[in-house]
Amino acid sequence: MSLSVTTEFRHEYEQERSIWLRRRFLWYTGVILVFTVLVLLLSSVLLLTFAINTVQQWMNIVFSVISGMLYVLAFLAAWRTVMKREQLLRLVYLLIVANGTLGILGTPIILEFTRDEIRDQLLSRAEFLEAVPDPEAMIETLTDSAVDAEPETPGDPETVVEASPEEQQTPVVTDRQVSETIAQIVVFGNGFVGIFMWHFIACLFLPWTPRESFKPMLPLLILNALVTLFYIRLVPVYGTVTILASPLVAVPGMAVCWWRTSRFRRSFAYRMLYGRYGEMRQELATARSIH
Repeated sequence: MSLSVTTEFRHEYEQERSIWLRRRFLWYTGVILVFTVLVLLLSSVLLLTFAINTVQQWMNIVFSVISGMLYVLAFLAAWRTVMKREQLLRLVYLLIVANGTLGILGTPIILEFTRDEIRDQLLSRAEFLEAVPDPEAMIETLTDSAVDAEPETPGDPETVVEASPEEQQTPVVTDRQVSETIAQIVVFGNGFVGIFMWHFIACLFLPWTPRESFKPMLPLLILNALVTLFYIRLVPVYGTVTILASPLVAVPGMAVCWWRTSRFRRSFAYRMLYGRYGEMRQELATARSIH
């Protein structure tokens, strides 16, 4: 293959990839914006209809609005201007890193500012679990009562069973329990699951290479490790596992990128070769007609 053909092949290949990336990026930002609007509408319904008016709910709405604005700006930038692929990739990196940073730092900020609400939630859960009888204990109590039961003698006073002080004790939620709950949500739910979802959803939409998809993950993994180190004393097992295994969350998304890129490369090469073959046949037919 001559140098001119190779250069033309490379130029058309990069041009088609740029068009493809721009189209999928607009779809990606558009879908995320629709989802964000639905979340905000649901939060508004909870606030107005069911009177679920908490600081945590309001802070979630504020951070969702900020995240949505980032996607609006990115969508408008890609829609109004036809960017080169490198410029569009830079915009993708900035969007994912900015939104990921907002999520990694936003969740602990919200939880730390709403410790009293978390304490109330844990207390309500503890009271509910205490009110629900243990089936095994009930069966054991009924069995013992049936075995030890004696016929009542007429005239005997009824036996009144009084609850022990331990049974009457109100559940107490300590500051340590609240801190451990926050640490579990931040380290595992937000750090591990959150980073996986951001990366995997982006890889489902964006036609970039595995190496390109991992580039915005690196600063997010470092930031998440720093946040995890702050809470690791409360959840040492969760924290250690998250720091060591967090790079693995990029593997599913990178696998999707590798499959899509390989498929596109084979399809493009086939179309180019088939087109060249058609041009050669036409040139040969023209040459025969001349001679």
